[in-house]
Amino acid sequence: MPALAAYLFLASLVCMVVLTPLAMWLGRRWGVLDRPGPRKVHREPTPLVGGWAIFATLSLMIWGHLGVAFAIRGTPLVERLPERVQYFVDLAPVMVPKFLPVYIGAALIFVLGLIDDLRGLSVRKRLLFQVLIGIVLVVIGVRPNLGFFPVWLAGLIGVLWIVGVTNAFNFLDGLDGLSCGVSLVGSLALLTIMGIGDQPDVMFFLAALAGTQLGFLKYNWNPARVFLGSSGSLLLGYLLSVLTIVITFMRGEPDNWLMPLLAPVFVLAIPLYDTTSVVLIRFLQNRSIAIGDQSHFHHRLLRIGFSHRQTVVFIILIAFSVALSGVRLVSATLGQSVLILLQIAGIMSILVIAERVAVKARSEILERKRKPDPEVVTENSAREPEE
Repeated sequence: MPALAAYLFLASLVCMVVLTPLAMWLGRRWGVLDRPGPRKVHREPTPLVGGWAIFATLSLMIWGHLGVAFAIRGTPLVERLPERVQYFVDLAPVMVPKFLPVYIGAALIFVLGLIDDLRGLSVRKRLLFQVLIGIVLVVIGVRPNLGFFPVWLAGLIGVLWIVGVTNAFNFLDGLDGLSCGVSLVGSLALLTIMGIGDQPDVMFFLAALAGTQLGFLKYNWNPARVFLGSSGSLLLGYLLSVLTIVITFMRGEPDNWLMPLLAPVFVLAIPLYDTTSVVLIRFLQNRSIAIGDQSHFHHRLLRIGFSHRQTVVFIILIAFSVALSGVRLVSATLGQSVLILLQIAGIMSILVIAERVAVKARSEILERKRKPDPEVVTENSAREPEE
């Protein structure tokens, strides 16, 4: 399993490195560009086609490998392959119906994002389309395994999770490399969890997705030469939301059946924190939740003095630290789970407190700069000649 995952990761990475420049060329040729504006941090028109390369790479990885598997099944060539590869070749007919619903949903989300990039869509239309996709997936069985909840409630949670995580990564896509970097952390964390069990279809998807994300970072790191666009950020969020639903997290001791269900929340903690904090800020300031502004987590870090790259690296490190704890939660005992939850709560509390203290300190510094020093004013007045 590790060797096959490594192969899929590297193959996807190489494919992404090759396809991204092609997508960038097409984006410039067809005018699919993100132009500078008041809420943008970039200064040059940049191709908005990262989603094109990601979707194309994943399509080639999935259907290309399955096509080869079907072509060689039953031939003498199969016997020359490693035993683990033979296992996947034999599983090809079973994996197609497992891949198909997730892939069709990904294709629809990609098209939704593409339309938004090209023409622009209202928040209401985007949400409606995403809810419909989530409902269809839940109806066909792609929903959380929450046996202690009624089926309808588990389905509702599944739809809310898919829509929420999908949009969370779209919200996070405000700085070069940020959304892709955080999603890479999530993919690797989930892939680590997959090493505990045996879900070959999910492992296949995650390994290919992680390689794709790392390949894209080569071009999306600051200063970025290409952006994800809605087609890319929505696609990454959708895939991670669905994959966290289909993964089996309850692998610990029998008395610890609840804590592992929190693992996906912590693996994707930063996008969820960003979305939640933005919604609360806009609500408390009596502003529309649907209207964009600069209240996102990365905007707040920029305002208190972080540079562009420092902000991205800082957020990715926080995402990594919390996700690592989420990975450990899957196989922990009840006592260990409590300690892990306390650790995660400590990390997030430090983050919130540090941000508030930094904002207050910056406000006080700016206030002192605006107000003249009384001693200087008195001294200057004393030096003024009398009339």
